Amino acid sequence: MKKKIAKDIIFYFILVVITYVLQTTFFKWFAFNGVSPNLFIVIIVTISLLRGRVHGAIIGLMIGCVCDIFAYGPFGFHTIIYMNVGFFSGYLYNYFYNDSVLIPVILMGFMSFLVNYFEYFFGYVFRGKIDITRYINIIFLPDLLYTVFVGFIVYNIFYWIFTLIGDDNKEVRL
Repeated sequence: MKKKIAKDIIFYFILVVITYVLQTTFFKWFAFNGVSPNLFIVIIVTISLLRGRVHGAIIGLMIGCVCDIFAYGPFGFHTIIYMNVGFFSGYLYNYFYNDSVLIPVILMGFMSFLVNYFEYFFGYVFRGKIDITRYINIIFLPDLLYTVFVGFIVYNIFYWIFTLIGDDNKEVRL
Protein backbone atom coordinates (compact mmCIF):
# COMPACT_ATOMS: atom_id res chain seq x y z
CA MET A 1 0.00 0.00 0.00
CA LYS A 2 2.76 2.45 0.90
CA LYS A 3 4.62 1.57 -2.29
CA LYS A 4 1.52 2.44 -4.34
CA ILE A 5 1.22 5.80 -2.64
CA ALA A 6 4.94 6.49 -3.12
CA LYS A 7 4.72 5.52 -6.80
CA ASP A 8 1.68 7.77 -7.28
CA ILE A 9 3.40 10.74 -5.61
CA ILE A 10 6.53 10.24 -7.74
CA PHE A 11 4.39 9.90 -10.89
CA TYR A 12 2.44 13.05 -10.00
CA PHE A 13 5.62 14.98 -9.21
CA ILE A 14 7.12 14.09 -12.59
CA LEU A 15 3.79 14.91 -14.27
CA VAL A 16 3.64 18.31 -12.53
CA VAL A 17 7.19 19.16 -13.60
CA ILE A 18 6.52 18.14 -17.20
CA THR A 19 3.22 20.03 -17.22
CA TYR A 20 4.81 23.17 -15.80
CA VAL A 21 7.63 23.07 -18.35
CA LEU A 22 5.18 22.53 -21.22
CA GLN A 23 2.85 25.26 -19.95
CA THR A 24 5.57 27.87 -19.55
CA THR A 25 7.67 27.09 -22.64
CA PHE A 26 6.16 24.92 -25.36
CA PHE A 27 2.57 26.20 -25.30
CA LYS A 28 3.73 29.83 -25.17
CA TRP A 29 4.96 29.36 -28.74
CA PHE A 30 1.43 28.49 -29.85
CA ALA A 31 -0.29 31.30 -27.99
CA PHE A 32 -3.27 32.86 -29.72
CA ASN A 33 -3.38 36.61 -29.01
CA GLY A 34 -1.17 35.97 -26.00
CA VAL A 35 -3.48 33.27 -24.62
CA SER A 36 -2.26 29.71 -24.30
CA PRO A 37 -4.24 26.68 -23.12
CA ASN A 38 -4.40 26.04 -19.41
CA LEU A 39 -2.65 22.69 -19.30
CA PHE A 40 -2.93 22.68 -15.51
CA ILE A 41 -6.73 22.45 -15.71
CA VAL A 42 -6.47 19.75 -18.37
CA ILE A 43 -4.17 17.56 -16.27
CA ILE A 44 -6.12 18.08 -13.03
CA VAL A 45 -9.49 17.26 -14.59
CA THR A 46 -8.05 14.30 -16.50
CA ILE A 47 -6.49 12.72 -13.40
CA SER A 48 -9.64 13.46 -11.38
CA LEU A 49 -11.91 11.76 -13.88
CA LEU A 50 -9.65 8.77 -14.48
CA ARG A 51 -8.54 8.16 -10.88
CA GLY A 52 -11.00 9.86 -8.52
CA ARG A 53 -11.36 12.91 -6.33
CA VAL A 54 -8.53 12.14 -3.88
CA HIS A 55 -6.01 11.79 -6.70
CA GLY A 56 -7.48 14.91 -8.30
CA ALA A 57 -7.07 16.88 -5.09
CA ILE A 58 -3.47 15.66 -4.71
CA ILE A 59 -2.48 16.64 -8.25
CA GLY A 60 -4.38 19.93 -7.86
CA LEU A 61 -2.52 20.66 -4.63
CA MET A 62 0.83 19.94 -6.24
CA ILE A 63 0.13 22.03 -9.34
CA GLY A 64 -1.30 24.84 -7.22
CA CYS A 65 1.82 24.94 -5.05
CA VAL A 66 4.03 25.09 -8.13
CA CYS A 67 1.93 27.94 -9.54
CA ASP A 68 2.08 29.83 -6.26
CA ILE A 69 5.83 29.36 -5.91
CA PHE A 70 6.68 30.49 -9.44
CA ALA A 71 3.86 32.99 -10.07
CA TYR A 72 2.81 36.32 -8.68
CA GLY A 73 0.13 36.95 -6.12
CA PRO A 74 -0.57 35.71 -2.63
CA PHE A 75 0.70 32.26 -1.77
CA GLY A 76 -2.11 29.73 -1.57
CA PHE A 77 -4.48 31.33 -4.06
CA HIS A 78 -3.79 28.89 -6.91
CA THR A 79 -3.33 26.02 -4.46
CA ILE A 80 -6.85 26.42 -3.10
CA ILE A 81 -8.39 26.87 -6.54
CA TYR A 82 -6.63 23.94 -8.23
CA MET A 83 -7.09 21.59 -5.28
CA ASN A 84 -10.83 22.30 -5.30
CA VAL A 85 -10.95 21.86 -9.08
CA GLY A 86 -9.38 18.42 -8.68
CA PHE A 87 -11.56 17.41 -5.78
CA PHE A 88 -14.87 18.52 -7.26
CA SER A 89 -14.02 17.19 -10.73
CA GLY A 90 -13.39 13.82 -9.12
CA TYR A 91 -17.00 13.63 -7.97
CA LEU A 92 -18.01 12.76 -11.53
CA TYR A 93 -15.64 9.79 -11.44
CA ASN A 94 -18.44 7.55 -10.18
CA TYR A 95 -21.07 8.77 -12.62
CA PHE A 96 -19.67 8.40 -16.12
CA TYR A 97 -17.80 5.93 -18.28
CA ASN A 98 -14.14 6.76 -18.81
CA ASP A 99 -14.33 6.23 -22.56
CA SER A 100 -16.90 9.03 -22.85
CA VAL A 101 -15.20 12.18 -24.11
CA LEU A 102 -18.10 14.61 -23.85
CA ILE A 103 -18.13 14.89 -20.03
CA PRO A 104 -14.37 15.57 -19.69
CA VAL A 105 -14.46 18.21 -22.43
CA ILE A 106 -17.46 19.98 -20.88
CA LEU A 107 -15.92 19.76 -17.41
CA MET A 108 -12.59 21.15 -18.64
CA GLY A 109 -14.42 24.06 -20.23
CA PHE A 110 -16.45 24.72 -17.08
CA MET A 111 -13.40 24.52 -14.79
CA SER A 112 -11.41 26.75 -17.13
CA PHE A 113 -14.20 29.31 -17.00
CA LEU A 114 -14.40 29.03 -13.21
CA VAL A 115 -10.65 29.47 -12.69
CA ASN A 116 -10.60 32.45 -15.08
CA TYR A 117 -13.56 33.96 -13.26
CA PHE A 118 -11.83 33.69 -9.87
CA GLU A 119 -8.62 35.13 -11.31
CA TYR A 120 -10.61 37.99 -12.85
CA PHE A 121 -12.60 38.67 -9.71
CA PHE A 122 -9.71 38.57 -7.24
CA GLY A 123 -7.09 39.94 -9.62
CA TYR A 124 -8.93 42.70 -11.46
CA VAL A 125 -12.13 43.65 -9.64
CA PHE A 126 -10.30 44.20 -6.37
CA ARG A 127 -8.00 46.60 -8.21
CA GLY A 128 -10.94 48.50 -9.68
CA LYS A 129 -10.74 47.14 -13.24
CA ILE A 130 -14.32 46.09 -13.98
CA ASP A 131 -14.37 45.86 -17.80
CA ILE A 132 -15.60 42.26 -17.89
CA THR A 133 -16.65 42.25 -21.56
CA ARG A 134 -13.10 43.02 -22.64
CA TYR A 135 -11.74 40.32 -20.32
CA ILE A 136 -14.27 37.78 -21.64
CA ASN A 137 -13.44 38.53 -25.29
CA ILE A 138 -9.68 38.67 -24.87
CA ILE A 139 -8.96 36.02 -22.23
CA PHE A 140 -12.00 33.94 -21.18
CA LEU A 141 -13.21 32.66 -24.54
CA PRO A 142 -9.85 32.02 -26.27
CA ASP A 143 -8.53 30.29 -23.15
CA LEU A 144 -11.67 28.21 -22.80
CA LEU A 145 -11.69 27.08 -26.43
CA TYR A 146 -7.96 26.41 -26.50
CA THR A 147 -8.09 24.47 -23.22
CA VAL A 148 -11.01 22.35 -24.40
CA PHE A 149 -9.24 21.53 -27.68
CA VAL A 150 -5.98 20.54 -25.97
CA GLY A 151 -7.94 18.78 -23.21
CA PHE A 152 -9.70 16.55 -25.72
CA ILE A 153 -6.34 15.33 -27.02
CA VAL A 154 -4.67 14.98 -23.61
CA TYR A 155 -7.62 13.14 -22.05
CA ASN A 156 -7.60 10.57 -24.85
CA ILE A 157 -3.83 10.06 -24.48
CA PHE A 158 -4.10 9.53 -20.71
CA TYR A 159 -7.12 7.26 -21.11
CA TRP A 160 -5.20 5.16 -23.60
CA ILE A 161 -2.10 5.01 -21.34
CA PHE A 162 -4.09 4.07 -18.21
CA THR A 163 -5.99 1.43 -20.18
CA LEU A 164 -2.76 0.07 -21.63
CA ILE A 165 -1.00 -0.29 -18.28
CA GLY A 166 -4.11 -1.67 -16.58
CA ASP A 167 -4.40 1.07 -13.98
CA ASP A 168 -5.50 -0.39 -10.65
CA ASN A 169 -4.93 2.74 -8.55
CA LYS A 170 -8.52 3.86 -8.82
CA GLU A 171 -10.96 4.65 -6.05
CA VAL A 172 -13.68 2.10 -5.52
CA ARG A 173 -16.76 2.93 -7.55
CA LEU A 174 -19.98 3.10 -5.59
